[in-house]
Amino acid sequence: ARVQVWPREPLYSRFIEVLAELQLPRFVLLHPETVNAVLLGMLRLSIEFAARTAGGDDGLSVDDDDNVDEEEEEVNSINDDSYSVDFSNNAEIVADELASQLSFQFGGLVNAVQSLDQLFGTDHGLLDAAVGVEEDDDDDDEDGDPASPSPFGFGLNDGVWSHSGWSMIPQLQKRLSDMPELRELVKALGKRPAAQGKDMEKFPPQARAPRNALGVEIDPLNRDSVRGIAMTGSLSEMLPSEAVLLKGSSALRRLFLARKAEAKLLGYDISGYADVPTRPKKRRTYFKRLPSAPGGPIIICLDTSFSMTGDREVLAKAVVLECVKAAHKQQRDCTVVAFSSASNTLECDLLAADKSGILRLLDFLSFSFSGGSDVTGALKHAMAVLGTDTMKASDVLLISDGELQNPPVPKNVMEELDRLKEETGMEIHGLLVGKTESEPLERLCTKVYDFLERYDALSALIGRNSGRASSD
Repeated sequence: ARVQVWPREPLYSRFIEVLAELQLPRFVLLHPETVNAVLLGMLRLSIEFAARTAGGDDGLSVDDDDNVDEEEEEVNSINDDSYSVDFSNNAEIVADELASQLSFQFGGLVNAVQSLDQLFGTDHGLLDAAVGVEEDDDDDDEDGDPASPSPFGFGLNDGVWSHSGWSMIPQLQKRLSDMPELRELVKALGKRPAAQGKDMEKFPPQARAPRNALGVEIDPLNRDSVRGIAMTGSLSEMLPSEAVLLKGSSALRRLFLARKAEAKLLGYDISGYADVPTRPKKRRTYFKRLPSAPGGPIIICLDTSFSMTGDREVLAKAVVLECVKAAHKQQRDCTVVAFSSASNTLECDLLAADKSGILRLLDFLSFSFSGGSDVTGALKHAMAVLGTDTMKASDVLLISDGELQNPPVPKNVMEELDRLKEETGMEIHGLLVGKTESEPLERLCTKVYDFLERYDALSALIGRNSGRASSD
């Protein structure tokens, strides 16, 4: 017996191919709010298929008299000078056309949302299925005005899904999968001592400074953990071994009472940490292990000069994408200031997992690098727009190929940066692209990393050619 399917063949087979190609069942499973839109789109295409193939030989049963009449009309039409072939009633061609429409309708949406899922998880909330579902007569509200877009997410038919920036994300994600050093660097950016932090990290000794960013110090009144052994006069905190004195002679019992009165019983040191304004001490002879947590926003100063084009541009954008992903995971902001020359400083502002942030991220990914290299404008812009209060709790990641002027910034800017480093512990991390050393970057940054040189195609090509020349 022939199995009945919906929609009728050949549209059924074409729909199956499109569903498999786009992975629409998996997409609907991860985002169940889209199931109505997907089914509605398939239903409308099925209705159109039935209407356009109703008079053709597509498996529908017809009367014999009707067949005879149609054959006579066909023979007569051959001798007609205006005879033309109408392919709209050909079921195969119509099925291919409608399947292409289904793929076009949901292809860009599925690919873009999958990129968002990989960056921010499936609960990012940037897909608003209630916006963009086409209705026959309900597109307007009661007053006749078009429905307003959602302030929180993008509708299913929003033009953002066809943005050229989406095509960069899979390529960048592939590059990121091969760079474990980058993930470790981004994870360490902006870490500051915090009383509620779970990880213990080494920090320079802190001293109280009322106008500085928050740090931590030991608070004996915050009794949330055992830090060691100390002298105490509390019976509830003393070590069990001290109670042995009470089982001895009267002299030992008197010794116990005397030590209790003088608070010299061995006991547990129960205390915790409190957030207080601090600054690193100038003489850093040792580093203490303190609870840590992510600090303020991740601030990225990105060199977009002409020398950063090509594969170096791809690497730089991959770093920015990893920072955006890590900032979302750590519930922090990520701010990018792209620079090429003093008169061409582009502030990309916040790149966050919200509607405006995604648009800025897509514009940045589709932006092409060009111009000279002047880091002064970017650092000045960061300090002016973000303010020193924000930078106190942040670190700066400077991404460049190192082809900067020497000295890299004027004396007054360098003095301001040195003051922030000294008073707040702010660090400037330099990330070299395509090189292993740069004197201007060494003078400007607290620490310089060069691991991206191993992933730069141009540097690898130069290395191979120099190796051949030396062997010859």
